[in-house]
Amino acid sequence: MSTILLAKELGANPVLLDDYRARKLAKVEGLEILGTVGLLEAFYLRRYLTDLRSAFQQLLMHHVYIDHRLLDRRLRGLGLPPL
Repeated sequence: MSTILLAKELGANPVLLDDYRARKLAKVEGLEILGTVGLLEAFYLRRYLTDLRSAFQQLLMHHVYIDHRLLDRRLRGLGLPPL
């Protein structure tokens, strides 16, 4: 909730959120949402990040809860091999 309130106060858009319930609320509040996976993809596409697969693997190694199938879908969508 504090992230959403601060984003609205500052006029920040998009707002970085991964939690499903927070994302739903932010959407209702008219905010654009960007998650960790989307942020890493944006960095990769802008060439700030050279190895997206490795970044996704690091998330999994550090026990960040992200569906492995989602990561594979996103990698394949960018023409990269799955994890």
